Amino acid sequence: MNQIKKINIHDYSLSAKSILPKPLWDYIQGGASDEITIEMNTNDFKKIKVIPRRMIDIKNRNTTTSIFGQKIKFPVLIAPVGGQRQFHEDGVMGSTKAAETAGIINVVPTNSGYSLEEVAKNTTEKHWFQIYHYDKEVTKDLILRAENSGYSAICLTVDGVRTDRRERDKRNNLKLEDSKWGANLINYPGLIQNISLKGQDSMDTITYDTITWIRELTNLPLIIKGIISPDDAKNLEEIGVNGIVVSNHGGRVTDSMQSSISALPKIKNVVNKEFELYLDSGIRRGIDVIKAISLGAKAVLIGRPMLWGLATNGQRGVEDILKIIHEEIDLAMAGCGKTQISQINSTMVEYNFD
Repeated sequence: MNQIKKINIHDYSLSAKSILPKPLWDYIQGGASDEITIEMNTNDFKKIKVIPRRMIDIKNRNTTTSIFGQKIKFPVLIAPVGGQRQFHEDGVMGSTKAAETAGIINVVPTNSGYSLEEVAKNTTEKHWFQIYHYDKEVTKDLILRAENSGYSAICLTVDGVRTDRRERDKRNNLKLEDSKWGANLINYPGLIQNISLKGQDSMDTITYDTITWIRELTNLPLIIKGIISPDDAKNLEEIGVNGIVVSNHGGRVTDSMQSSISALPKIKNVVNKEFELYLDSGIRRGIDVIKAISLGAKAVLIGRPMLWGLATNGQRGVEDILKIIHEEIDLAMAGCGKTQISQINSTMVEYNFD
């Protein structure tokens, strides 16, 4: 299967499935309980119809955009997927180098087989660093290390404090190797052991007071990942965070949650335009990126597609995934009669998520 001609992201999913042991494949593909949210995440993109404009000169197109003053070649970031080294030895080092080759940002995860310092030392551009709030000591330490290593933003994931059962993993008796995800927590061996036993249940509860405390810790842009509620989005804006990732964690934390894309319009309506909105969960094509931007996203994050590329061919595989989605974004812009990312807005789509 790995020898098939891979021309789209779905081809890479087939390739990864043919390579990975079943427990690891199920870990990538699986989600919470009945996996209803996973299905909604992709299906709801199909409910958005584009309205192309014609008689427009589309010869000179530009897919670049700017993220907190940092220019990227197209509006995609790599999501902070933990344990990447479990799927290929290149791990997050490979995905970060692939992001640099593509001219975009990687959101480097805490749960990594390479330390945040190793990644920064072996790459040249500025990337974001993602944290979970295990406790105040660990959070403060990770943020300080990220600042000292030159990361350009902090991304706090808030939707993984408690999770539904991931039944595929239970059936497979999945056990990830600590060395594949624990490099950033090596100074906290008790925490690594606790995470191995309890998973995300090892985290402290996160409240608005927690966010305020973290906001005061750093002057870097602070992005909160895992928001579906407009009320949460507005409250976070008022606290002073710089943006959010509209996300249901790829359907991996609570089943029957609203899809990320269907949550985006209402969130956009309650925050100021300066408050940056990002989106993950369900992106499989370049046209999906265009749809997300039209409904209010500044850019999107991709997780599973990156892992499919990584499992297939390490860093090179991730580079291939990013090249495919970049080309599809460019073609989708041409098809819609747009030459700049800034021209994409809600007037070019119709949708009904009911």
